[in-house]
Amino acid sequence: MCNSRFFVVTGVHYTVEAKLFIEIPTEAIQKDTAIKTARSEIWRCFVKSSEQSENSCVAVKSITFNRKPSADEVEEAKKIILHRASIWIELYHDNILRLEGIISDGGFGLLPALVSPWMENGSLDNYLDVRQPDLDKKLFVLREIAVGLQYLHSKDIYSDLTPVG
Repeated sequence: MCNSRFFVVTGVHYTVEAKLFIEIPTEAIQKDTAIKTARSEIWRCFVKSSEQSENSCVAVKSITFNRKPSADEVEEAKKIILHRASIWIELYHDNILRLEGIISDGGFGLLPALVSPWMENGSLDNYLDVRQPDLDKKLFVLREIAVGLQYLHSKDIYSDLTPVG
């Protein structure tokens, strides 16, 4: 079971599009298990913080290429990831997962990896398959998703919504 408290790791802070990111050094991360999707790997990891006695459990999402990319493709993908992260880091809502920081020192591939809290129930499709909630719980989850989506739309954020990480 993972500790769900937030963590702070002292690292390099830098700005992208006037947003401050916390750079989490790879050596502060202990990899556990990975879930591979068509375009990413989502790692369950543990982070030791100087401010906490216990390890914090986090998800580290690294975007992957399905072939060897050119240097230009890597740079363009980095810009896109950092742009999206600059939007995500500004979101504060109970139904929106927080961006905790990024890892860009190569420990998770060519591109910056995104660090967020680990969700013990996994993705929505996994939760529905494994937990098989009753109708009332499904309706509750649907309402919570709608509230989060309404918040995103109020910020002029529109994107594909999928039940997987």
